[in-house]
Amino acid sequence: MNNDLRYRDDNFVTFPIGVKPLANLILSWASDLSVKITPMKLQKLIYFCHADFLITTGQPLIEQSFEAWDYGPVVPCLYQEFKSYGAQPIDSLAQVFNPTTCKREYAAPTNLGQYTDIVRSTFDAYLKYTASALSEMSHLEKGPWAEALRQFSKGSPEGRRIKNQIIVKYHQYSNTKSIH
Repeated sequence: MNNDLRYRDDNFVTFPIGVKPLANLILSWASDLSVKITPMKLQKLIYFCHADFLITTGQPLIEQSFEAWDYGPVVPCLYQEFKSYGAQPIDSLAQVFNPTTCKREYAAPTNLGQYTDIVRSTFDAYLKYTASALSEMSHLEKGPWAEALRQFSKGSPEGRRIKNQIIVKYHQYSNTKSIH
């Protein structure tokens, strides 16, 4: 397992990365394939990419945490970004605040360097599923989502946060039956 996730070519990539640049990369890949992505589907695609990245590299893909929400794992800031779309396809890119200009601007899609194949293969494998099917896959009763809710109901100081250790523990086992 490679614990030094630094890549230098013309760009320098360190992990974990921001969820919004990753979202824009995934939206770009989907657009290239003429596939429409709803906010729920985007959340779940990022969740499975994050889980596979954790298992393969031993490091988190994104710097933000997932939380256990009603329809599975959600990154709250990504939810806020695209909630106005409801169940409709997203037709814009995520934005970030630029402290230099004091304006919101589009988050440049992330260059994953030598790790692109890990994320792209997960994206390709799960893209064929509907948002509802991905939601069902991501919040099974014995999975990380349910475990986070159980801990939350017992008063966990983590709230609804889904710990990366729980994601790895569950998905390492289930990866033997992986869909890709």
